[in-house]
Amino acid sequence: MIEKEKKSELFRFVVILVLSSSTLLFSFFGITRSFWFDECCSVEISNASWTGIIENLKANAHTPPLYYFLLKPWMALFGANEASARSLSAVFYLLSILATGLLGKTLYDQKTALLCAFLFMVNPKAIQFAQFARMYSLLGLLSILSTLFFMRQFYSGQASKKNLAALVAINIAGTFTHYWFFFLLLAQGVAYLWLFSKSSLNSFMLTMAASVAPFFALWTPVLQIQMTNGGLSFITPPSLYILPKTLLLYFGDGLKAVLVYVAFLALAILDVRGFKIKFQSFASLKEFVGQKPFLILLVLLTVSLAVPWAASQFKPMYTEGKYPVIVLFAALMLAGSLLARFGNRVLVTVFCAVLFLTVTGGFIRRRMHPPVGSILSITDYLLERGERGDILVLAASSLGGTEYYLKRMEAEDQFIRFPFPAEMARHPCWPDLNRWTESYLENEADGLLTRIDSLIGTGGAKIWLLNGYLPKIDDVIKSKMDAHFQPAGEKFLGESYRPLRNVIHVYQKKF
Repeated sequence: MIEKEKKSELFRFVVILVLSSSTLLFSFFGITRSFWFDECCSVEISNASWTGIIENLKANAHTPPLYYFLLKPWMALFGANEASARSLSAVFYLLSILATGLLGKTLYDQKTALLCAFLFMVNPKAIQFAQFARMYSLLGLLSILSTLFFMRQFYSGQASKKNLAALVAINIAGTFTHYWFFFLLLAQGVAYLWLFSKSSLNSFMLTMAASVAPFFALWTPVLQIQMTNGGLSFITPPSLYILPKTLLLYFGDGLKAVLVYVAFLALAILDVRGFKIKFQSFASLKEFVGQKPFLILLVLLTVSLAVPWAASQFKPMYTEGKYPVIVLFAALMLAGSLLARFGNRVLVTVFCAVLFLTVTGGFIRRRMHPPVGSILSITDYLLERGERGDILVLAASSLGGTEYYLKRMEAEDQFIRFPFPAEMARHPCWPDLNRWTESYLENEADGLLTRIDSLIGTGGAKIWLLNGYLPKIDDVIKSKMDAHFQPAGEKFLGESYRPLRNVIHVYQKKF
């Protein structure tokens, strides 16, 4: 008996050691790879003064300032390179795993808490944002913490002044992190009015008012400017298909995600005992799904996705790969609670082991073999092959990242640079597709070619064209340059991250 207990303790120790090491692996392995386009924007915005951050956000973003206010001192302490800037998001990811476990214990029990924390740890979307110098990992953490203290204050009988103060503070932080956080607060309101006791209604209403008042008092003037700056012009009204696609993206998209959801469903509805397999009792499933914790999570997930989808039919704002991180935890906890309640212990253990090994293996493979055509590699190629005085045309979304690395390498004087359209210089992090009609772009391109002609004269300077990933813009400038200059070749740099294309075009003056 003693020997069995020792083996059990050793097994638990090994499991804890492996999982703890894996959280660090997911957080930091491969973190030094080239920045993605949006990450360059984050670093550039955060490198400004405190008031400069606000001014940058007015013209060059469509988010509130908290993440940038946190990233600025973080980079002052640890540096502004890829690893340092991304490590802040890694910290938020690690805290999110802990917060998910605490929420699982508040709603259910220790077993469910551990399973939900594990599912968050190995979630591809959570891991992606853990090494992404953007606000999404912070947004996910604040969403979990908000729900945790919301449940403690108004559901689980743990109401206290400390929990109330924490809830208000976290909600304020959430509203100053991203506008989608308001959809989570709305979902909490729906859950409260439908499922909670109304004895604390006055307290709940005051809490929600205190949570959003600072945002509207301090940030409304900036929000009004951002709503007119065209920063969301690249987003189109979403189809109904985007909602199931969002759920698939929570587990990597495509067939892999479908298989994960099929496994969740099978483990939940099949009653496996020894070699006997039958379906779970419908009454038992119905009873569990009808319990308040499950319904609360379901309301949070449904409302937080359905409302922005509906609003996007009039004012497009729905991008399935980023903002829905606010309720990633809810989707994972719905699955985790079903597995903890109905899943066969051995089969759930096997499933978790397979999921862990698959996610870990895929993660290591991607980090060891990242896309070749990164912003850094493209900038290196330009500096290696280009000569001082060459012309560099940066179309749309290729501007921000390339400019960032040229500046970091102290090579801004290497090329005579032209953004296309020229207005991109004011807001290099996004294109204004609503205002840039085809005739506008063609006129802009004609003016650009005239300026280039006046600069190169009879010399032999090369003209380099680096497209973005927007055919509406890329095709105009490339067709104009093909007709006006002598194509001198192009270089395919390998698979690249969007929105940076992986082909560099080279031209010379026609003689």
